[in-house]
Amino acid sequence: MQHYPKAARGIQLLFLSIILSIIAPPLTILGIGLIVSVVSIVLQLVALFIASQDDSGYRNAFLASIVNLALNLVCSNLLQQGSTLYTAVSSVSSLIGLYMTYQVITVTVRLLLEKAPSAAAQGQGVAKLYVTCFAINFVCSFAKQAPVIGEYAHVISIFASLVQLVGYVMFLVFLFRAGRSLK
Repeated sequence: MQHYPKAARGIQLLFLSIILSIIAPPLTILGIGLIVSVVSIVLQLVALFIASQDDSGYRNAFLASIVNLALNLVCSNLLQQGSTLYTAVSSVSSLIGLYMTYQVITVTVRLLLEKAPSAAAQGQGVAKLYVTCFAINFVCSFAKQAPVIGEYAHVISIFASLVQLVGYVMFLVFLFRAGRSLK
């Protein structure tokens, strides 16, 4: 049975970076939210870099994360919110974020198949749920603009967002289990 200590460490750091990104917005009140957000981003890049030392599949997620960071910087600093270009760049950024998450899950699942089949199965379920909810929300974000179907799309999007929130929690649980199982 093969061990993946660097992938395990990277997954553990990725888990921590996601937790930091969740707590950063409320910490803005205390004036440290931006610092926590930056630490979270740096930790995510470090995590994926470390994990890529055990499996090159994580390198794709690392590169996608860098591209996504650059696109987010462009959106937040150079483009006017609501403009067509902003919407286009933001949409591409969302798709790259999905790719990064999916890549992390699928590579981790592949590594877990031998060591922890139940965790691997959980990861496969998380990937399907995550991609499905993302696709529904992505389509609904454009459909909301249509006068006739816009209200239906809005309701569907709310439901998909709630399910995606559950999927996000499942993703965190998966990362936690994977980080422990890959040692």
